[in-house]
Amino acid sequence: MPESTFSPTFVKGEVPQGLRAPAPPASPNISGSFTINGVPDGKYVVLAAFENDKLVRDPDPNIAGTQIVHITVPDNSLYNIALPTSFKITEALLIVSPGATEPQKVTETPAFIWKDDSSETKYSIVVYNAFGQEVWRDENIPRVTGAENVTVKNEELILEDGMYYQFRATSWRDAGPISQTEDLLGVFYKAPAE
Repeated sequence: MPESTFSPTFVKGEVPQGLRAPAPPASPNISGSFTINGVPDGKYVVLAAFENDKLVRDPDPNIAGTQIVHITVPDNSLYNIALPTSFKITEALLIVSPGATEPQKVTETPAFIWKDDSSETKYSIVVYNAFGQEVWRDENIPRVTGAENVTVKNEELILEDGMYYQFRATSWRDAGPISQTEDLLGVFYKAPAE
């Protein structure tokens, strides 16, 4: 995606048609090297496992292949560019609600529910509004044992009617993140109570 459209908060941007491997309409299927031909000159951010494919870029900053990749086209007048690093991806935390498959309407502050990650020591959650502003964060959600899902609710979180939001959950082991929810899911919007 062009670097000018990239949001470090949401870790996403606009992907112009044709800047995807494999080329649309093929489903995500890359497991090794890939090529995207005809990329216009400019600065770009390259993300792996960005679509809703049950995989995410590994969030652990302490291991290779987890940093966000930035490139410039051409690179020193070369158009055949090799990425400076490979990608490490991992299984996503599966969202149950809200926004498991598409933006979901809520009329009150929802419970945030995702599938338990069996190897975590804790979780964190962040809720952003459509402007990329953080509206709530909890860094210390205890690990879950003996339950299929993790459920978190903050009764003090006030949502604005008509506003879209996204929640993102991350599982942690010791001091490092090990997985997170899908980049494009967990979206919901507040409708007035009926």
